[in-house]
Amino acid sequence: MKSIGIYGDSFAGMINSLEYKPTHWASLIAKHYDAPFTNYSQPGSSVYFSYNEFLKNYSKHDLNIFCATEPTRYHNKVKTLHGENFIGGISGCDISLSPSPKDLRGWFICQSTAHSTDMAELMIDRIRSLDSNVIIIPSFRDSFTKKYAEDLGLTPEHNLQQFIFLQIAMYGFRNYNQFMLQFSEGELVTGHLFPESNEIFFSILKDRIDTGVWNWEFPTKLNLKYTIDRYYERKIT
Repeated sequence: MKSIGIYGDSFAGMINSLEYKPTHWASLIAKHYDAPFTNYSQPGSSVYFSYNEFLKNYSKHDLNIFCATEPTRYHNKVKTLHGENFIGGISGCDISLSPSPKDLRGWFICQSTAHSTDMAELMIDRIRSLDSNVIIIPSFRDSFTKKYAEDLGLTPEHNLQQFIFLQIAMYGFRNYNQFMLQFSEGELVTGHLFPESNEIFFSILKDRIDTGVWNWEFPTKLNLKYTIDRYYERKIT
């Protein structure tokens, strides 16, 4: 294997660092196969953005890995006080300067989830037709319909977001949005995942690459290398 192309949202394009940390699953895959990777992902981006990055770049790589995000995300970057950024959901609309927060919230409110999901699956169908070896990874439970997940050899529970639920459960939380009101990700977290979660997903993904079949099993508990307060930081309120 000479090179790897990676596409998707913040699960694929890690945050909290300008460089890829060696603990991120993409770094572990690249190290294991001794193959450099190019990352075309952007935090908060849509399936449409990743789809277009794939069309432009997939032929350059021996292996392409596509993380499919939540299908209702806004397609384009918006102008904010902090530059142009993608907005991952309606909760981020208030930082938008153009479109206006009101217009952007209206877009999220008025769109059809069923339509957005159908369009996302059609784009992923095209991706799979262009590269029969591409590996599709759902970032969220609702990245696909149940039927589409089954066509990929997965269940709706097989997605990267489930690692977050496993992580926050160790703090006594189940609701991620409520959890994030009190905590923020620490330096050990990359691509939203603990180093231990990244290692587990690396093993799952490596098995998928080697065998062509998903054997995705979640642990019931994470065995942490560090004290629990090293992973998420409590916000000062």
